[in-house]
Amino acid sequence: MKVSVKMNVEDNFHSILQSLNSLISYVGGLHLKPNIKVIIKPNLCALKPPKSGVTTDVKVVEALIKIIKREEPTAKIYIVESDTHVRNTWKAFEILGFLRLREKYGVELINLTEEELVELNIDNGHFFKEMYVPRILTGEMLLISAAKLKTHSSEKITCSLKNLFGLLPEKNKYIYHPHLSKVLFDIMRIFNPALNVVDGIYAMEGGGPVGGRVRKA
Repeated sequence: MKVSVKMNVEDNFHSILQSLNSLISYVGGLHLKPNIKVIIKPNLCALKPPKSGVTTDVKVVEALIKIIKREEPTAKIYIVESDTHVRNTWKAFEILGFLRLREKYGVELINLTEEELVELNIDNGHFFKEMYVPRILTGEMLLISAAKLKTHSSEKITCSLKNLFGLLPEKNKYIYHPHLSKVLFDIMRIFNPALNVVDGIYAMEGGGPVGGRVRKA
């Protein structure tokens, strides 16, 4: 696994796009096939802007879309998130600026909580023996975790792995928090991202993942 870090990224689209271009190139590129299904999972856990340190900046996701479209114009891109017991995905898409990506680039926005589910068995699962997952997340695909850099009261840090927690379609995902490490291990058995991008332009310290202190990282 290759890791690349870009420091002092400015909070504007040009700087973000330029930085992601160099980062993705350094780790070996995306190697996209014609008509590949690309799933981008941002962290939209609350109705708070990126400068709060809580959510993935829409500019990061837009830069990813431009890079993917440039490399493989036939790629089918889906931006996905799921409802929680306190936040609706469509409201998050609207407030955090993701609806315009659908209009500008023709990508699809998916609320995983509304999708048809498929049962998958997990051999030797740490928590799940079987898991119901949205059908859109099955079959050949390229999964990109577009996470946020911040602390977490249960797991100390929430980054690329914890971001995948939002692939579970249930609204009441909080019931899994006492078993979070085991649940994340099982999720990784099924969903292994090809690329993990972490938005640390505005990060969070202290009482994350929602109520901590903002830090411009």
